[in-house]
Amino acid sequence: MIKTKLAIFDIDGTLTKTNKIDHVCYINTVQKFIDKSLTTFEAETFTHFTDSSIIIELYERFLDRKPTLAEENAFKSYYFQTLEASLENSPHYFQAIEGAREILHSFSDEWAVALATGCWRESARIKLKGGGVDIGNHPLATASDAITRQDVMRTAVERAKNLHGVEDFEHIVYIGDGMWDKHSCADLKMPFVGIDSENHALQTGALGAFHLLANYTDVKGVFELLEQATAPSL
Repeated sequence: MIKTKLAIFDIDGTLTKTNKIDHVCYINTVQKFIDKSLTTFEAETFTHFTDSSIIIELYERFLDRKPTLAEENAFKSYYFQTLEASLENSPHYFQAIEGAREILHSFSDEWAVALATGCWRESARIKLKGGGVDIGNHPLATASDAITRQDVMRTAVERAKNLHGVEDFEHIVYIGDGMWDKHSCADLKMPFVGIDSENHALQTGALGAFHLLANYTDVKGVFELLEQATAPSL
């Protein structure tokens, strides 16, 4: 059956509960390679909230220059090793959101599925492995492919088109947990469904009216939201 719809999932905070451990590992790496004084940072302070953009902006802020290729590779290598060590020593920080393992394989024949995340490909694989989330042959686009989240999302769409041999999808919806996800969808005029795995009452939060999911246990409800999703306003 021809795929006419596409669901694109973020990873951190959307499929896996890895935002906290990811932040810790990234900060530890920044302290080792860029500046020991940095203890945290906020997404809103960066032009593009992707790993590939954050590293450049941090080097520019603290060292007044972009990282060399060798420095970037050393940063990535240490960061990935730190994530792997955390997974081995503290696996409870790498949990799948309830229903996430099943939802990726619950779509009807008319739906295609892809993943688009602001983390690098290697760290995305570690987090998915830690949460036991098998993405099968669903396309994955990451910060290894592009600097901006919008371009990462565009890459996911193109890979899904190529995989399924379609020129376009009638309905594309992105599922994410952050304001940067919502803003990127507004910029692309892409329908958006928000998720907050820690807000089970689904009270209005930063994502506003698009803050609609706490998990994927109600499969019917998930698909109803995906069908009804609209693009946020800028």
